[in-house]
Amino acid sequence: MDNVDKGILTELINNCRITYQELALNYGISASAIKKRVKKLEGIGIIYQYRVQLSQAMTGSELLFGLLLTDGSQDEEEFVNQLGKHPQIIAAASYTGGHYVLVAEFRNSQELWDVTSFLRSFKCVNTVETHQILSHQGSTMSLSRLHLLVLNSLIENPRKPIASIADQTKLTARRVRRLVKELVEGKAVHFTVLLELGEAESIPFLMRITWDEKVVDHQALITWLNEKFPLSLWETYISVDSPVLICLFTGENLNEVDSISRTTRRYEPVQTVTVIIAKHHNYFPGPRDQIMNSLLKEAGLR
Repeated sequence: MDNVDKGILTELINNCRITYQELALNYGISASAIKKRVKKLEGIGIIYQYRVQLSQAMTGSELLFGLLLTDGSQDEEEFVNQLGKHPQIIAAASYTGGHYVLVAEFRNSQELWDVTSFLRSFKCVNTVETHQILSHQGSTMSLSRLHLLVLNSLIENPRKPIASIADQTKLTARRVRRLVKELVEGKAVHFTVLLELGEAESIPFLMRITWDEKVVDHQALITWLNEKFPLSLWETYISVDSPVLICLFTGENLNEVDSISRTTRRYEPVQTVTVIIAKHHNYFPGPRDQIMNSLLKEAGLR
């Protein structure tokens, strides 16, 4: 995977309805070359799934990051799926050393209590570390029945062409194009892609970083990481509770994993760096998916 592949994936995460032509303009190569790259990323399995979701602003959701340390007695895939049975957990993964990581959504203090209580209920779990994390809330908008009609068509394939949506909904292509534009630009609905970075013949790993807030703020630290590791750094989870940053990286081999962690540890504001390597993960439907389904049912579309 090169910088163009990473750029394409980043663009698809932000808006998976971006066209091959638009991507071609961004990267100075032909639309057909972009299409080949996307199809290859799909074929390899790095692009796991395209997804339509309501924004967090539409549902009043916050995100919770959880890091569990277990006694290592459980089957890893089974335990990941067991975590995913909780209706608020949207992703979970197993890592080396008996560690498990999860992301959950919550809308109020009761839901926050429910999910943290669930995590503490497992006998195999020795410690539970949770952080409410900063995230892009998006916007709100009133969704008409026509918006929902289009969304109902897009849920099965968020990259579905305008003509196909028009055929399915019996709306004109012009109207469908306008409705889709309103949904994308309104930022009340997120058109995104889920990735399987382990399929890229690289090693996904997490770094838990603590740093001195008196020296740099979290944005300066993230900027430094992006500049230092532009191809390796994929996601950052910023705790709102304490100076803790969780970063998702990929490395070509264990030597690169070690090099990234050592370079980060030597950066003056950084106090501690802990590395765990990914083994298995899964995505799960969450509260925003449930609310979307409820809106579609209320509109008589399900």
